Amino acid sequence: MGRQTAAILTDEQEQELLKFVRRSADIVLIRAAAPSPDELFPQHFSPRGDWQWMYYLWNRSFPWTPEILRHGDHVSIGNKNAAPLIEYTRHNFAGSEPVGRVYWAKDFSAPDGLPYDSASFSKWFDTVARWVRRHGRAP
Repeated sequence: MGRQTAAILTDEQEQELLKFVRRSADIVLIRAAAPSPDELFPQHFSPRGDWQWMYYLWNRSFPWTPEILRHGDHVSIGNKNAAPLIEYTRHNFAGSEPVGRVYWAKDFSAPDGLPYDSASFSKWFDTVARWVRRHGRAP
């Protein structure tokens, strides 16, 4: 089963999260979907709006090659199921739902197992989730 932690982070806290994870690892930020391939890999979180609600954190010490899929008016990453990614879904401050989260699918969506060291990744996920719990607001 996957693992998750609720995440209610302001724009400033999101940037602090990026600084935190980048202090200890080579991190690539990936948008869940974007109008073009170049826009899938921003340096920072963008202001909330269209195409800006879900991101992935990829710690490059865990090998993986993203595969870009084209879908008419946008692109996304197709091979996420067994990828070493932490999903970050933003909190919607305009209403009560949805609450944001950081999520690791673990082996939930990888029936053939994970191609990376899941014990090491689990430790990294715990570090990120702990930061989110300490610096974000509890739901």
